[in-house]
Amino acid sequence: MIKKYQRLLLLLLLLLLLLLLLLLIPQAYAIESDGVKVTKVTKDKVIKVYNQSYYLSQLGRYEEALNYTKQAANLGFAPAQHNLGLSYLHGLGVQKDEKYALEWFKKSAKQNLKDAQAELGMAYYLGRGTEKNLSQAQYYWQLAAQQNDEYAQFNLASLYLEKNNKPQAQYWFEQAQQNGHPNAQLAIKQLNKQ
Repeated sequence: MIKKYQRLLLLLLLLLLLLLLLLLIPQAYAIESDGVKVTKVTKDKVIKVYNQSYYLSQLGRYEEALNYTKQAANLGFAPAQHNLGLSYLHGLGVQKDEKYALEWFKKSAKQNLKDAQAELGMAYYLGRGTEKNLSQAQYYWQLAAQQNDEYAQFNLASLYLEKNNKPQAQYWFEQAQQNGHPNAQLAIKQLNKQ
């Protein structure tokens, strides 16, 4: 009799845990800029806001799109953070500000978005919005390259070639070629001629 109640109690606890997990899964938490207040929002809301920004940007309505992008970025949505960085990098709907773009790329890259990592690699390589730093460029390109970003792979290979590390350059050019980089095949041919 006791085992029957224990099983029933265990089953009820498991169902309660499952219900709790189902309630928590569609939730996202956003930390406001002061770093103190935490707001609970649904992922669906963040995605709707972001989709609206994307739609408006495709129409060339960058200033309107920027408002939605900022909302989604401030809610911690990595693709929006990346796009906000691009907006500031290229001056789309805002005053061009490479340093501020870099901040948004960093936030997005921390969430492992390969596009933002590749942008950070380029920023550090060129000294765009920051001091030129080849080790940081390599670090961020490596992160994006490991996620099969063909442009990061190509840039990483080129950096290795600058450092006279032909085996690593060859490897990353080949990876870039496999992932469809348009200049990788030519780079491999030229590297093999040396």
